Amino acid sequence: MNTKVKSYELVEIDTIGFAQVGQEDYAERIIIEKKILLNFLLDNPLYAVPEFFTRDAFFHWQLRNHDFGTYHVLCIVYDKDLIQTLCKEAPDQFHIFWDWTDRCQSAFDKHYDELLQQCNNAFYD
Repeated sequence: MNTKVKSYELVEIDTIGFAQVGQEDYAERIIIEKKILLNFLLDNPLYAVPEFFTRDAFFHWQLRNHDFGTYHVLCIVYDKDLIQTLCKEAPDQFHIFWDWTDRCQSAFDKHYDELLQQCNNAFYD
């Protein structure tokens, strides 16, 4: 049986800052922010994982430590070996992957007001 362990790497996407570490209501806010941001990416064809990569890339909330506590950052986790192989053997797919990650990294800035409003509506309703 030949089982290859994948080598994963991360591309950081971040958050919109609705939930801030140290806020008394951080736990409530981050649940809302995580749901809204992830659904925004998954439901929008520009940002959803491209079909070719659905087995090798995914969104993941990573926990990070800070002086004031632990916070969440949205990342894309991907199979590094696959992407390196595509660079040599399928450059079109390689470029599709990196164009997608670039779009995802700028998505929250482009849609900040809309996403913040959705978070506020969910939190205060």
